[in-house]
Amino acid sequence: MENICRCGHRCPTVEQLRLYFGTWVYYGYQSFKIGFIPVWWIFANTAAVLVPFILIYKLAPKLTGLKQLLVIVLLPSGAFLGHAAVGWPIYSALGTNTDTFPHSIIQVATALCILLSIAVVWTLMQVTDIAVDNTVHRSKNDAVNCLLAENTY
Repeated sequence: MENICRCGHRCPTVEQLRLYFGTWVYYGYQSFKIGFIPVWWIFANTAAVLVPFILIYKLAPKLTGLKQLLVIVLLPSGAFLGHAAVGWPIYSALGTNTDTFPHSIIQVATALCILLSIAVVWTLMQVTDIAVDNTVHRSKNDAVNCLLAENTY
């Protein structure tokens, strides 16, 4: 989990730099930004990362032999699936002329995208029986001891 958290902090930072220097541009009115990145994009990206990995996690026992090649297709398809499942409200709103379109509708679409992201990831975790461990480990030794205690019969 520590590596995932570290990457999660670096990835938005890299995107912020691209936005700052103008090499990456979000067109139209974007509500609720953190720095230069729209908040909805962070949540849509989260779903786009978690959905394919949850799919692979659940399908892994069934992917034997040549079926393992399906991972090549499932990862990008799952990423698009996750992004589209949560991003459709904001895509619809941003597909208009955002200069004349009411900004309040774009803000509602942003909020809906955030809620859909949370709902989609939560639903997939429930369907696949992925438990959320709320335990915070202070050190690697605590994590190892915790794993050893859980696997003791």
